[in-house]
Amino acid sequence: MRKLPAILDEMVAGGVSPATVLHGAIETVTSGMVMLDLEGRIQYANTAYCEISGYALPELLNRSFVSLEHPEELADVSAQLFRLLRGELESLRLEGRHFRKGGHELWVHISTSLLRDAQGDPHAAIAVVEDLTPQHRTEDALEEARAEQLQLMEAIPEMVWVAGPAGEPEYVNERWRVFTGAGPGKEPFGGLDLIHPEDRERTAEVFVDALRSKRPYEVEHRMRRADGSYRWVLARAQPLIDALGKVAHWFGASTDIQERKSAEGLLQRTEKLAAAGRLAATVAHEINNPLEAVGNLLYLALQEQGLPVVSKRYLRMANEELRRVSHIVSQTLGFYRESNVPQSIDLCALVNDVLTLYQSKLDVRQIRVVRSMESVTVEGIAGELRQVIANLMSNALDAMEPNGVLAIEVRPQNDEVRLTISDTGHGIATPLLSHIFEPFFTTKKDVGTGLGLWVSKGIVEKHQGRLDVASSQKDEDHGTVFVMTLPRQTALRRSA
Repeated sequence: MRKLPAILDEMVAGGVSPATVLHGAIETVTSGMVMLDLEGRIQYANTAYCEISGYALPELLNRSFVSLEHPEELADVSAQLFRLLRGELESLRLEGRHFRKGGHELWVHISTSLLRDAQGDPHAAIAVVEDLTPQHRTEDALEEARAEQLQLMEAIPEMVWVAGPAGEPEYVNERWRVFTGAGPGKEPFGGLDLIHPEDRERTAEVFVDALRSKRPYEVEHRMRRADGSYRWVLARAQPLIDALGKVAHWFGASTDIQERKSAEGLLQRTEKLAAAGRLAATVAHEINNPLEAVGNLLYLALQEQGLPVVSKRYLRMANEELRRVSHIVSQTLGFYRESNVPQSIDLCALVNDVLTLYQSKLDVRQIRVVRSMESVTVEGIAGELRQVIANLMSNALDAMEPNGVLAIEVRPQNDEVRLTISDTGHGIATPLLSHIFEPFFTTKKDVGTGLGLWVSKGIVEKHQGRLDVASSQKDEDHGTVFVMTLPRQTALRRSA
């Protein structure tokens, strides 16, 4: 292959002047070329530059080169160009905006070189101008697409996240930040630390398997909120595949499904209650006849002559409790009628009756009972209120160690009566208190059924009252307090 200098020498020898060769080369290139004097005025521009700028050559001659610069960049470009023209710089590369004839904005890249004369003094400068507008339009379009995608991800009513091919965090939207409480200086993604400890291993296995298989995944787990509480979420993720078939990113969204989970739990509890109700009705039916037999035997025993006074008292108490059991059985079977009629009840006497039933258990465990009761009368169904009081006392005894204190207070308060039963037991953890009246929820593990407080609350509300609870697990002040509040005059008689 022939070298360029040999070709040029041959052209000159053939009668072509060097100026003609240079001009032909400059006019052939697609980049704009401009010759500047030491004042920065245009002395020559090739056809490509005329096309880029939109000006004809006569319009450009002796025009200041920087006059085509965007006003925001004019000062900086002028300063650097005149440093070059003074000989302080040999070359200069700039990228900025020019104005085409008619005011249209162009993005251009300018490479400027200083030309010196035989003595080495600055003589002129030549600038090569490349039009970058198409490239910038593509970049602007991409940036606009990115902005639209970002707006879309912020508008999605889900917690959105984006991760890299190996699961490394890249982006979370504002909903994610609000839910998790991620702020400045905090790692927004949170990772496995945000997942409930009981769900962490299972969720991690699903995620790792998805990374390995490059397939979408879906998993339900509990996620920690900014306030420290956990809510159920449904997490889904989809791999985004590039042109080479590789995972470029993972796009994920987490949906809050706490309400759905609660509804499912309520449905399950309702089904369990229905099953328990059917079983209870069956059991009640089976024991109804034996109860009547025991009642008759107690009646006959009470007729015996010469029974000790204490024995008679115990037999009467047994008979009263048998009536209460019969009452519960009757309620379960649904044929209890006349005893549903409200009557006036001495609440203090009712409390003392229940205490008598538990007296032996109190003595064995050396539980001290502190009473502070004022004589008050409420209107209600004695058997049902006795059932509530007995359940609250039983729970208090189960919660206490030997030598504990059971405090009972009955006080009138305006148009209401308050019965307070407190113990010095170990207390109930705060997160559990909100569930304490739910069916089948118990803190007694294998001992309790989880129905006592749920039934008690229902009975109290039936009497137009309320049942409240407070508890503490502090070392110096531990225990639980239940407060049953009843109106002195209820609507039971009117609704019966």
